[in-house]
Amino acid sequence: MSPLEYYRVPGSVRDNVDIVYKGVDSAASEPQLHGAPHRQRFLKIWRIVGYLLAGTLLRLVYTQLTEPPPVVPLSPPLVVSLPPPVLSRPSPARETKSNLSPPTKRFASLSEGRWVRREGPYTQADAVRDYGAEAADVRGEKTALLVTSWTWSPMLPGRVMRDWDGYDFAKRMLNSEIGLLIAGDSISSQMMGALGSIGGAPAMLSVTRYDPYEVGTAPHNPHTVVRNNMVPSTLIEIALKRDSEWYPRLRKELPHVPESRFIEPFARGVRHDTLVDLPELKEMVRGLGKIPQFHDEGVRFIRTQDWKRYLRPLSSTPGWPGQQKSIAILNTGAHIAPSQLGLDALTISKLHPLMAREIMLFVKAIPRLHTMYRSTAPGQPRCPVFRKPVYPAPPFADHDKSKAYGWGAFGHYNEIWGREMDRLSPTGLSDDLSGSLVFLNVTDMSLQRPDARAIKRINRPDCLHWVLPGVPSHWIRMAWHVIGELDEGRV
Repeated sequence: MSPLEYYRVPGSVRDNVDIVYKGVDSAASEPQLHGAPHRQRFLKIWRIVGYLLAGTLLRLVYTQLTEPPPVVPLSPPLVVSLPPPVLSRPSPARETKSNLSPPTKRFASLSEGRWVRREGPYTQADAVRDYGAEAADVRGEKTALLVTSWTWSPMLPGRVMRDWDGYDFAKRMLNSEIGLLIAGDSISSQMMGALGSIGGAPAMLSVTRYDPYEVGTAPHNPHTVVRNNMVPSTLIEIALKRDSEWYPRLRKELPHVPESRFIEPFARGVRHDTLVDLPELKEMVRGLGKIPQFHDEGVRFIRTQDWKRYLRPLSSTPGWPGQQKSIAILNTGAHIAPSQLGLDALTISKLHPLMAREIMLFVKAIPRLHTMYRSTAPGQPRCPVFRKPVYPAPPFADHDKSKAYGWGAFGHYNEIWGREMDRLSPTGLSDDLSGSLVFLNVTDMSLQRPDARAIKRINRPDCLHWVLPGVPSHWIRMAWHVIGELDEGRV
């Protein structure tokens, strides 16, 4: 027994026992207690209890040092169920590449192409089918049929121009707030007259032409269908006849369109030779340091019907489910000439950007409106000598008549309007992104058709206006293609 073990024995035991060592390494290396038997038993019990307590303590320490801490199960993560975000789908016009294209680029390929003659002999029945009217020309029926037997074929990459359908056109325009508005000079009036021919049979549509030389709104020969009439009108309105075969069909296919919309015209042509009202035009001229003279003001050569009033009521929200955008086709140029305004060519060149800015800022601020500006094609002297289209378009021929009317500058004016449109709307969209701006370039395709110019009299060729429906009807078809592309959100 070691000394340490000895001192661990209680004092009362140490005083009454004798310790005898028998060797430390022997199996009997434990003290021999001499005394009463009960004292020996007590010492053995005390020793056993000590061993047990020490072993228990050692096990606890070992467990704390070697075993990993118990894994406390975590509560499952809190999952919050949120509704999916509501993403408003943008209109097609905001989804496509066309949004990034300026007005002069969006449909540029539509104006690149050539005229193609229809196959087979062309008859008056064919003219009625294609144009809604028989061909007529002062040079005779043969020439008239030859002129109308050509169709415009643009170089659309991988596509063809949209087929014209008078019923679909009426349906599309009735499903918008005002339909179609064509505003401009006498050539725009001819465009509207061509629409009156190809739009549909007289039994379906009423085409009302107002007095061409009166500045009022009193109708002249109301409900007169305009067919092959070169004389420009102050106002032309096209509406659906209530007793036509189209009416019940359209009423069924457009159930959300209010009845009042079917009563109103779905297309209007308004004569305004300068687009900018004369008081504003005079202020622009004064701003350029010039004195406006306007030789033809107040006479029949300058007419200024209020075209803007048809656009001012346009609302920013659809008036019924599925309502489509209204359409405006604008043009000016032929009357912004030295001979009529009493201004030099340089001043007129400076005037055009101001006019373009005034008009484009007005239309691009109007919600839910697609606006096309149609380019101006100059007249072509010596037009009576042509009997078929010319490809490529012949170069502009300067002439005393063209000098007087400033025809030679029309190309420059077109560039100015296109440049201003691109600058004011680089994306080709309106201010609130609900409408579009498009430069409808018809210059080259029109210059390919000196044979289709109006003659009036053999000894006095016009060479600026057109035999109707003729070339202006193809402008309508081009615009119809643009409308379809805009509606579908394609370039």
